[in-house]
Amino acid sequence: MGNALDASARALWLMVRNDGGWWTASQLTHYWRPTFAQVEILAYLEALRKGGFLERLGTSYAVTPDCKPLPGLFLLSKSTPATTTAQALK
Repeated sequence: MGNALDASARALWLMVRNDGGWWTASQLTHYWRPTFAQVEILAYLEALRKGGFLERLGTSYAVTPDCKPLPGLFLLSKSTPATTTAQALK
């Protein structure tokens, strides 16, 4: 995958953003099979998290209002199903 966020990372981010909620690597691997192996999904998720584009809670990832949008894209409104980590812990 490399260090740059490529079109595959962008597609993964868009899917998580658009569908909302919290996703595990296993769930995403099942969704993206056979395009990506789980190790690739995990690498993309961690790269997106480290860049501030995803939030992680345990083993789950989401695009929350606290995240940054990818360049040229936007976050969905705050009425989306994804919640902040603090809200998910309640």
